Amino acid sequence: MSAVDRMSVLLVAFLVSSCATVWKGSDETIAVTSQPPGASAIIECKGFRTQGMTPARLTIPRKANGCSLAVSKDSFVTRAVALDTGFNGPYWGNFAGVAGVGLALGGSFGGADNFVIVSSALLGVLGLGGFVVDRMTGRAFHHMPDEINVTLQPAR
Repeated sequence: MSAVDRMSVLLVAFLVSSCATVWKGSDETIAVTSQPPGASAIIECKGFRTQGMTPARLTIPRKANGCSLAVSKDSFVTRAVALDTGFNGPYWGNFAGVAGVGLALGGSFGGADNFVIVSSALLGVLGLGGFVVDRMTGRAFHHMPDEINVTLQPAR
């Protein structure tokens, strides 16, 4: 294996370790618009609250739980929207690292050189660590929907 190939393997190992921690911040933005505009938008989570006037870009922590949005305006019925929490795409990049364990084991039995075996094992350890780090920092998560458009109905 050439020196360039070896550097490529190490670069991949670095990039996939703690993917969400590397690529995502600890906060995220939820865009809220309403018809009519100028409504109060409030996101409340367990232990966190933020608000603005529509159109609004509200920032919440990625690891916030139990979040909901309320949009209200005088003379209109208040609308509530629950925000679900899921894993973001870069978090799943850690699977590429975990696959490194299999490559290391396969390489050790298949006659691969020591660099490939050690690099693959390192990739696996970094991938497993990425799962832990991303979840602990909250960067593994995102809230859905992240763009909300609410039409308020006139109160009777």
